[in-house]
Amino acid sequence: MARDETDIQHHTIGDVLRSVRERAGFSIEKFSQTSGVRDAYLIAFERNSFGELPSQPYILGILKKYSVLCDVSYEELFTVCVASGCCKTSGKLDTLPKNRFAQPKHFLWEKFDMHPALWLAIAVAAYVLFQIGYLAMPVRIILSQQYDVSHDNPVVLEGMFRGYVRAAWLNGEYISIKQNTFRQSVYLNPGVNTIEIRAVNFFRSETTQKKIIVYEKQREQTVQSELIEQIASPEPTMLNASFAPTPSPEI
Repeated sequence: MARDETDIQHHTIGDVLRSVRERAGFSIEKFSQTSGVRDAYLIAFERNSFGELPSQPYILGILKKYSVLCDVSYEELFTVCVASGCCKTSGKLDTLPKNRFAQPKHFLWEKFDMHPALWLAIAVAAYVLFQIGYLAMPVRIILSQQYDVSHDNPVVLEGMFRGYVRAAWLNGEYISIKQNTFRQSVYLNPGVNTIEIRAVNFFRSETTQKKIIVYEKQREQTVQSELIEQIASPEPTMLNASFAPTPSPEI
């Protein structure tokens, strides 16, 4: 192209484009298929029918196709294009048109395109916050049995805890906890018994639950013992006394 630089500068852009295309062995149809540019635009460009061409970014894109496929300097083509009145100055700074068929980028996803180390830090921070919330959550005490009245002694209380349990007590005695569950024997006193369960979380925040159990077996045993005793040794009655023998008088 350097040897024809003087001749190029004295021709219109249409003449130059047609000349370099034919020299490269392209027909209009073949060049259109190879470059992806509509043949109507190619014909209009080579005829200098600039009014039939799209906007300048598209024109610069077409020049770029000619430059690559026909092995011609883009700067020289642009110079001739400006001289022909088709292109405006500062063309090197102009950008090619965006592909309207390309998948649009999402701004939110671009903002979240962060370094993997930052994602890891966010995941660790979220896990730590979750654990702190779990440790600070008040303990919930759930009893499996709902004793109100018991005829057995001792009774076995079973239940579970919801949340992190640092320690727990039943009527002041330490409870052994396995997988947040417990099983404890409780000796009852005759009558009303108040069962108190206390539990503390990691930060020693305390939860208390009370349960009332009435123990009645001692009273039943007393009544039964009294009845058995009365049947076994009855007191003498007036009827038995009337038939008792009278002593004979002394002579």
